[in-house]
Amino acid sequence: MQAAKVPNELLDFIASYACCDGGTTARSLQLVSRTLKAITEPYKFQSVALSGPPRMKAFLRSFESSSEAARANLRHVFIWPSTARTGLFDLLLDVLETISPTVESLVFVTDNRPQGEIAIDVLKEVSFPRLTHLKLATPTTQSYNLDIPKDRPQLFPNLTHVHWCLTTEVHLEDVHRPLCQLFSIPSSKTVKCIRISGCAMGLSSFPSFLAVVLGYEPASSWVLPLPPSVEKYIAQVPPGADSMLTDKAYKVLMQWNEEAGRIKCKVLKGPPNKDRRLWKSMWLKEQGGERDINEDWNLGS
Repeated sequence: MQAAKVPNELLDFIASYACCDGGTTARSLQLVSRTLKAITEPYKFQSVALSGPPRMKAFLRSFESSSEAARANLRHVFIWPSTARTGLFDLLLDVLETISPTVESLVFVTDNRPQGEIAIDVLKEVSFPRLTHLKLATPTTQSYNLDIPKDRPQLFPNLTHVHWCLTTEVHLEDVHRPLCQLFSIPSSKTVKCIRISGCAMGLSSFPSFLAVVLGYEPASSWVLPLPPSVEKYIAQVPPGADSMLTDKAYKVLMQWNEEAGRIKCKVLKGPPNKDRRLWKSMWLKEQGGERDINEDWNLGS
């Protein structure tokens, strides 16, 4: 008895769910048969994990020679430059310019300060018209005041969720400004949720800073305000960097915010994620539907 042929529509549906592990399954299925190669072709770049220059260069070659259907369906990307430094700016610029037209979520993890500075420099140069979710992990900020022209076009016009994770403690007051500058947050009409991890809260000016950020006090020349679109502002503080959390002015402000604040502000306690393997594991779980893509911005996380 001859087995019934599986409809191509069903195979297409299966392929769209199977090819969500950074490209491994898509590459394997393309080697099985001509039929599976044709069916998985549109999904082979649906999710892409790029760890180190060799894989980045291989991706660029493969992407250039692939079908328009495959290139148009690139959606989710994980980038880790490994230990590379030489030529890294140009390589990352090529990668980001290649993925930027269609990518919707990006996780960008760096291991050391020079890499982190390069990552920030590259992000200042590329427009991401469809990007909604961005997670950036760097040891520290490049500068407390990024050199970005005020008339620069909005490079992240559809960004809704941004998470900047610092593996070296930086005061929240000192990372808020470069974050707002890098992603043009004050002029954004779409950003809803902001999270900064690995920040310290030990300066006496912290309560007044937070009052400006949350809109209770007028904006200053240094503290950039948040636009009306922002709904959540989350800070994760490592152990020993939370001395201001017992300050009376801070407690009054947070109580006021909880009762009537437009922006829901939450301070989470705990060390930042410094392990790129954990970043990738969480990314893969999001691709497979095991983890909510918005989990990082959950007020209870």
